[in-house]
Amino acid sequence: FSTQSSRFSRIKQQQEKFKSSNYTSTLIERDFDAYLKEIDSARPVTTATPASNLNELKRGIVTPTLDILSRRSKYMRPLIVAASAQMMNITDERSILLTSALIECIHNITLIIDDIQDKSVKRRGEDCVHIKFGVDTALTSSISNAFYVVRKYLQLAGVSDTGKCYDVINKYITCIEALFVGVCWDVEWHKGVDVHELPSWETFEHMISLKTVRLLKLGVELLETVHDTKGFDAGPLYKALDDFGLAFQINDDIVNLASSEYAQLKSIGDDMVERKLSYMVMSHLKSEKVSDAQKSEFTNIFNKEEKSLEEIHQLIEMLKSTSVVEDGSRVVASLSENAKELLRVSYGAENEGVKLMCELFDYITQNIFLKKDADK
Repeated sequence: FSTQSSRFSRIKQQQEKFKSSNYTSTLIERDFDAYLKEIDSARPVTTATPASNLNELKRGIVTPTLDILSRRSKYMRPLIVAASAQMMNITDERSILLTSALIECIHNITLIIDDIQDKSVKRRGEDCVHIKFGVDTALTSSISNAFYVVRKYLQLAGVSDTGKCYDVINKYITCIEALFVGVCWDVEWHKGVDVHELPSWETFEHMISLKTVRLLKLGVELLETVHDTKGFDAGPLYKALDDFGLAFQINDDIVNLASSEYAQLKSIGDDMVERKLSYMVMSHLKSEKVSDAQKSEFTNIFNKEEKSLEEIHQLIEMLKSTSVVEDGSRVVASLSENAKELLRVSYGAENEGVKLMCELFDYITQNIFLKKDADK
């Protein structure tokens, strides 16, 4: 990464700016004494809540979510917000950083739930939140904070207009609903694959759009709502994020199989362990180059709830023996280039926001973020 530091200097700069703002912690932390009075105002208070009980709430609600937020991150979603704001000529740094923090918070909150659903063990090189704190505490923390952060965001961003408040909450809730519809498909497809009952490519990409891409676009929606951006046509930006989001997910599926750096953050082949119907698995099972016998051999192992390390590596080698990795990499490169070209044509190649976004697309799809000296 150091040899390419000048090429990705904007990325590093924005990562440091976001990290040093500490707004993710600001959105999660609270005074629980005041908070209890706020959410239960109808209850007559006769005695103060003991400090020990208030600390229990902090330990169970705040600490687990802050734990995952404190881990090293590539901050892809905050960078998308920052680049979008530049394209939209929004200069309110506090608002941009708060919007970035809201998106980063909800992303990490959903990761806690995702790790429970997938029975994952590692996240960003450490034990998953549910491993460290227990499933009950992890769920309580993530679900509680999913509601709290948007209200705190509105307060800190100074959004007092009733119409704008409604629009922000409506867009936020709609995004979360969409995300979990995508999660539902993903979870259902985790329960074992049948070559004869695979989803269509259109439905598979729809799942990615809901589960992954929708949150990438929420920051832009919120910026449009909170700020006066009527002269800005966000259509090309949304389309570019559609293409990039699909490229990002396919690339994530590829590195799960083939990257030793990724294995240090989670574990190699965890998609195989979790029986995830990834782009690679879909491509393999839909390929005319793979015989019915080979597909049957693959699914017989893949559908096992418990697999040995040898079987996981066997599945990975089966996928690598066909052209699915190479084909997937070409799709990633094509989608990323299409997204960059659309931004350059629509908003200008010299636009600073376009430069940052294009740099980010390369940083992710070329796996620069996995390099030893890059933020993970």
